[in-house]
Amino acid sequence: MPTAQQEQVFNKKLEKIENNKPVIMGRLMRDAGYSNKASGHPKRLIESKGWKELLADIQDSPLIDKLKEIALDDKDKRASISAITELMKLKDRYPANKIKQEVYEQRDAMFLDSDDANSATKETKEVKNIDV
Repeated sequence: MPTAQQEQVFNKKLEKIENNKPVIMGRLMRDAGYSNKASGHPKRLIESKGWKELLADIQDSPLIDKLKEIALDDKDKRASISAITELMKLKDRYPANKIKQEVYEQRDAMFLDSDDANSATKETKEVKNIDV
């Protein structure tokens, strides 16, 4: 369950994002009552169970609708391409990760094949040495 401080930081962050203002987590944390030491490590807050619960409460559909709106906007091409990329990643249809995974699998297969070939060569050498 999120603490009151976590909720306050989370709500302030959402407010700043909605108003297109820069989000400085350390400052938001200090404003919510976190110590200077704690506010110097916002990653700890973001990785906490309470923060993850707050994120889980956000409905996905309005966010995806907004991404769709940006993706279909013809005015800003860069934003459109970024939104399309994010949508494809969310739908697990973005090829970059799949291509990387396929390359790793191929490398593993080649490595395992070469290990088998090396071990077979070593066994052959051992057999030859015994016969001689």
